[in-house]
Amino acid sequence: MSGLRFNMRLGFTGGGGQGTGLNLTLSNLTLGVAAVEGDDVADWESSNGTSPFTDVLQSEVLHWYFEYGGIHYFVEGVTDYGQYVDGTTWVTVTSGTLSEYSPAKTTNGGDNVNGVMLNPQRGIAQGWDERLDSYSSGLNESLPVTIVVDDILIFSSHEADISAGNRDGVTDEYTPLFVVSSAPASNSMPPAVAGWSGRSTFTEHVFDVDTVVAALPAYSATSVDNPTFTELMDHLDKYNPIVGMTHQASGDGYEVLFPHLFGDNTGTPHNYGQYVARTIGAGMMALLLDAYTTPQKREIALRICQIGLNAYDSLIGDSATIGADGGHHQYLLGPICAYLTWTGQTAALATLKDDIGTNCLEQPFQIDASFIAAAVPHDSATGPCTWRRRTIPAGGVTGLDITFPVFYNGTNSDNFRLRIIGMKIVRESDSAEATITAMPNGFVTKEETNLVATIDAQPGTDFAAGDVIYFESLYSLVDGNYDWGVRTVSRPSWYVPNSGADYRGTNFWTPPYLFLQHLGVSDSDFDAFYGYVEAANSGSFPAEDPFPNHHDTFNSDAFAETMWDEHKETIAPTASFPVIESFASSVTETASTSHTVNMPSGITSGDFLVMCYRGAIDNINTPSGWSAFAHVGNTMLLLYKVATGSEGATLAVTSPGTTKATFVTMRVSNQSGLSGVEKNESSDENGPLLTPSWGSKKTLWLSFYSCRRSDQTITIPSGYTFVDDAVNVSTPTSGNSCQLVVGQLENEATSENPGVHTIVGTISNDRTFTIGIEPA
Repeated sequence: MSGLRFNMRLGFTGGGGQGTGLNLTLSNLTLGVAAVEGDDVADWESSNGTSPFTDVLQSEVLHWYFEYGGIHYFVEGVTDYGQYVDGTTWVTVTSGTLSEYSPAKTTNGGDNVNGVMLNPQRGIAQGWDERLDSYSSGLNESLPVTIVVDDILIFSSHEADISAGNRDGVTDEYTPLFVVSSAPASNSMPPAVAGWSGRSTFTEHVFDVDTVVAALPAYSATSVDNPTFTELMDHLDKYNPIVGMTHQASGDGYEVLFPHLFGDNTGTPHNYGQYVARTIGAGMMALLLDAYTTPQKREIALRICQIGLNAYDSLIGDSATIGADGGHHQYLLGPICAYLTWTGQTAALATLKDDIGTNCLEQPFQIDASFIAAAVPHDSATGPCTWRRRTIPAGGVTGLDITFPVFYNGTNSDNFRLRIIGMKIVRESDSAEATITAMPNGFVTKEETNLVATIDAQPGTDFAAGDVIYFESLYSLVDGNYDWGVRTVSRPSWYVPNSGADYRGTNFWTPPYLFLQHLGVSDSDFDAFYGYVEAANSGSFPAEDPFPNHHDTFNSDAFAETMWDEHKETIAPTASFPVIESFASSVTETASTSHTVNMPSGITSGDFLVMCYRGAIDNINTPSGWSAFAHVGNTMLLLYKVATGSEGATLAVTSPGTTKATFVTMRVSNQSGLSGVEKNESSDENGPLLTPSWGSKKTLWLSFYSCRRSDQTITIPSGYTFVDDAVNVSTPTSGNSCQLVVGQLENEATSENPGVHTIVGTISNDRTFTIGIEPA
């Protein structure tokens, strides 16, 4: 019989011959072949329970029986069948029909449940469960259902006693069936279940899960408060192939489409994004621990990949993005990156920030000078709402209650979830201030035009009607620090800089941070995400108003917090600044074409070397092995090289003409190579602004100043530490003498402007460089 042929081709054991049914059990899937006149799912279940069907094969049409999790069904016309690597079912058919399935369609409180859909499309309409507002009876298929190649059937089983629209979700699970033209590779993942307009054929990607799992680390779980495998899989194993159906948040969005209690959290049992993030985050962290066996990690990895696949492929296929509001879809970031990494699509990570939309990677941002410049009292509709000028209306002061106007136009204006409790209310005319201790509901709502804030005490002169006030955080905005906006940095009007800002505490980002660091995801688009999580979890940023630590996951914050404490430095060692390990100075007192340059001590192969030259007149010839990368007027040059280890204590340098000269050389460690140095130059005493291409990292900034007199007294810019100087002392006032001074600053920022070198004495032919050195 044909069933035996498939059994042997697929390499399964067991089976049978003429007159015997076939049984195959793989992961959660049971497959069998059966055909007896009058048989149906109900008859089969009543007589066989959960055992595979076996009976005498007669001349009737061959039926194939499949079971995945708690859903099983009969399909006619099957010519081949099998599983994708994640355990979901595929079949090939000639003329296929879904004849029956179980649990069968029924009603719950008069609503249709246990529905089946054919080729679900991305969007909110669904035909599984009438208890959801997005239900469409036309999408609820009636039996029998004809199926052809590239069709997807997806079944649901209902959860009882859940009201419509509840964020708990109303289904127990979903089960997909893929109709393919030929057998896919045994280690491939299925296509996304939720389709999109224009999808005509399936796209499958190979996931070598066994190789991936074999390469996973096994960090000690001795001090980690992790869940058991059973507890974790009780949630993760509720397969959710329709996560790509909608990227809408509340109401009839993703929350209700997740199976019941997928994001279960003790005390708050529903599928809100933060709880879904906890469940998925726990799965990601479990993959890194020795508490789980290789087979267990295999199951967890498949679930994480399923979620990422179904979210990403439907989103990209539909040329859509995730909605802008809040951190609802934070849980998708880790699974999407895992799916792309594990299936060899790492190139897609470079555009992920734009591809997935305005959540996850665009809400964390780095404060820069332009943002700080906008965070002052203003009347702009698009400027940061916290600093917007507001005039206290008549009768707007009653004791400690201050009424202030609210601006909302649906696009910019005020953040409609503006939380200012704990911030300062400041009167612009005299900077008098008070701390806000309470406000109705805790935040601004869309409908309000005026709101009352309660302050701790009136200043020396009470606030009064007609006063122009604005709000301000308890901490100062610092260039280079990271923060989080309710929407994106492109919507600064929605930025509220205090720890109580709505949604700030719902972003449970410690697990994806740790997991993505393990994956090696390092595209610059992730810098702000990484920087914010590091800052928030450090306990020191901002010092005056600490943000939530983002450790919360899986029923408590213990798992993520202990993972962070025990393994963060192993998974993602704290980045450090480049270090000047040694330096040396040299002076050519008498004008010459030959110059002996002292080299820094301890040079070994691979060290990064920097040389700065300042002469009275001429250029120098670039020494062998060195590269010139900056100059001002040929009288001040910077050169660098990666050491070979054979440099010696001195270096002979020549110049095309006779000149007095000064040199400073440095040996720098923890540096990223020749491409990790950038500069800007100026022809005066002002250290120029430099904005390196690598964005915000723990950059070592160097400020070089030189002049053509040696009788000046030079003070390096404020905040910089003196490194070295070199002074030609002969004829100091002649204009043919020279001196060179170097200062350094460690600062994690997108840019640096050293500012003025203070000069006492006659200024003569000043030159400055600002240098940024990227960390390794």
